[in-house]
Amino acid sequence: MLSFPITPGQFRGLLCLPLLALLIAGCARSSDVQLISDARGPLTANSATVSNASARQALNDAMGMIRAGEHSMAIPRLTSITSRFPGSDAAVDAWYFLGLTYYKIDGLYNAERYFSKYLALEPDGKYAALSREYVAGIIESVRQRETNREALESRIAKYEGVSEPEELATHLELADSYWNNSEYEKASVVYQKLLTVWPSLKEDVIIRRRMEIGPDGSWIILTPEEVNRRYKEAEPLSIFNTASWKSGQFRPLQLDYTNVYYNVSGQAVNRSESPLQDVRVTITIFNFGGQVYDVQTQHLGSLRPGETRAFSVRFSNFDNIDNVHRFECVGTYQR
Repeated sequence: MLSFPITPGQFRGLLCLPLLALLIAGCARSSDVQLISDARGPLTANSATVSNASARQALNDAMGMIRAGEHSMAIPRLTSITSRFPGSDAAVDAWYFLGLTYYKIDGLYNAERYFSKYLALEPDGKYAALSREYVAGIIESVRQRETNREALESRIAKYEGVSEPEELATHLELADSYWNNSEYEKASVVYQKLLTVWPSLKEDVIIRRRMEIGPDGSWIILTPEEVNRRYKEAEPLSIFNTASWKSGQFRPLQLDYTNVYYNVSGQAVNRSESPLQDVRVTITIFNFGGQVYDVQTQHLGSLRPGETRAFSVRFSNFDNIDNVHRFECVGTYQR
């Protein structure tokens, strides 16, 4: 029997005992998250090389979030990599890291799906052994959870309220079980019931990540889909499929660069559910020392939700085209 006063953290501790799934959660090895090597370097006419480099950099950024414990924020970025750079090595690895990220937040059903996706693409890949290990553990955990959930629902049916610590712990455990089974509405009902009796639970870290009060006072369920939607609304304009190449004629003996051009192309997409106005892409080219050679801005106009538009610019303002080391594309817009 627990004694008063008791904190939400103590209640949370009760959840670790009966579930096998929680015995494996958070036990990922250091080899699970490794920094992906940066593929930056002199840009060439091979657009696939440029795309792969961008994908690797995006994956490195997501890995930084995972190492910092920001798993929920890493999910939409990893999902974006799989859609923006399909077929790239980074996109394949992103499926594994999506599985790992969902595993970290105890979303075992999604974790198994993404680990299996990675194994289908790379059965002998560098993360294949780890993926199989996770899948085997998840299958056993899910089986145990289904048994435990039935017992929890039976126990809760005997309670008239949630005023006692033991009752509170059981309800928290049931809400976790619903959430991890992607039954977010059921989990929300349990959490709201608890919050009417234990208002201090609104400061509980896990509940704050799963629910919040909306402008009208109602509760908003922060499902992975809702988190992903918010990420796209916060960063609606995405620049992808960028590439560079050289064109024109160069006469080496005369060192004539007047008819040689450095070209950059790509696409911009509106990922949000609202139209974007005055969309522009500013392209900058740099030399090896990071000095800016030239800057151009291309106006794309308005983009409807989900609309994609291509852009292409040509540069000739440089001393030597072989010294153009990299380019950068930045999008701006008005709501």
